[in-house]
Amino acid sequence: MLVFVVAETTANLFANAIFSFLPASLGEFMQYLELMIIEIIAFFSAFMVYSRMESAAEAEESEDIRESLRINPVSPIIILLVVLLGIAGELVMVLLNIPAIRIFGGEGGGQITAVDFAIGVVAIAIFPALMEELMFRGFIFSVFERESARAAIIFTTIIFALLHHGYRFILGNLFLGAVLALILYKANSIYAAMLYHFTSNLFALVIDFTGLFTMETQSLVILFSLATAAFAGLMYLFLKIFKDRKITTGKNDFRMAAQNIFSLPVMLCILIMAFYSGIVNIFS
Repeated sequence: MLVFVVAETTANLFANAIFSFLPASLGEFMQYLELMIIEIIAFFSAFMVYSRMESAAEAEESEDIRESLRINPVSPIIILLVVLLGIAGELVMVLLNIPAIRIFGGEGGGQITAVDFAIGVVAIAIFPALMEELMFRGFIFSVFERESARAAIIFTTIIFALLHHGYRFILGNLFLGAVLALILYKANSIYAAMLYHFTSNLFALVIDFTGLFTMETQSLVILFSLATAAFAGLMYLFLKIFKDRKITTGKNDFRMAAQNIFSLPVMLCILIMAFYSGIVNIFS
């Protein structure tokens, strides 16, 4: 995880420096290209280190990588359910972030063009869904699950929120991290988590493209209320389908998660992210 954050931040700084010399007319295209390059560099840097660590541990414990990462197929009915959850869940995320945006200000995206939308599908929806899920709900979750599923859910939820840029949106990111961990474990498939992440990010692009939030306040209140009710109903159905797959627990799940969150590597990750955000704010 530390390698992932260091690689991501370093790639961010170099990409910003290089792209600052390019024509401003390239606009969103260069920003999305930068995001894709950074995701690839960060993920594969962490993957190489993880692979070497796992290879060194093979003598002690042998585990199929497909099993540990939950590379399992998903049924059509679960695909449909997860897609609907992703759409409703994105609106719930927006609702959770509204108080912080009102207090601290936000990164209002505004409407985007059709070209920006098409590029954004790859850079914002597809790449993060693949890379971040393999990192957080794949590698990190599988390690913590050796203690218990509850410990894995707690740690990956919190660390996912802390390591996302923009602490103003931490409530929404905590919600997203928890839902993704739950979907991964209950469906026993990383593809299900990737699909939810993709759908959520894609719908965020749809919101910007259609200008959905330019609706009247009363209409938005109704929309958010319906989305929250829909998400609750869909999640109840999802959990009922997988009711036999219980979340394993341990005696010291919360303590273990807290100890790892306040460990040196994780604190370094958070400090690096905070440093990078500070640098960006100074020079933006």
